Amino acid sequence: MANPIEDHARIDEYLTSPDFSARYEIRINAPAPVVYRCLLRSDFSELWLVRLLMTVRSGKRLPRSPLPSDLRQRLQGIGFVILAEAASEELVLGIAGRFWRPDGGRCTDLVADDFVGFLAPDTRR
Repeated sequence: MANPIEDHARIDEYLTSPDFSARYEIRINAPAPVVYRCLLRSDFSELWLVRLLMTVRSGKRLPRSPLPSDLRQRLQGIGFVILAEAASEELVLGIAGRFWRPDGGRCTDLVADDFVGFLAPDTRR
């Protein structure tokens, strides 16, 4: 049986000329739909280490998410764009910005089609 991570390289549609490439795999003894639902319920702001690192990076305290919501909604709220999704299998997210700046310089007005061959002015040094 083929490996699903190799069958669905949806990210390759958006990252056509990567500077580097890596693949990682973690095997979880549970059906893919169950794992996917757990992923979508994840809230990284619940982790003290994530809040600490984001506070150090931005200079602002990262609060816990006040309302429970879907991971996709939370990530879109901070500038991520859903590029592709295969229900219960794969979620491809994109974000662009000037990440060397303390505020991250995120480009918040992008849509999925903007990521194909993306190179916005002032996003590279």
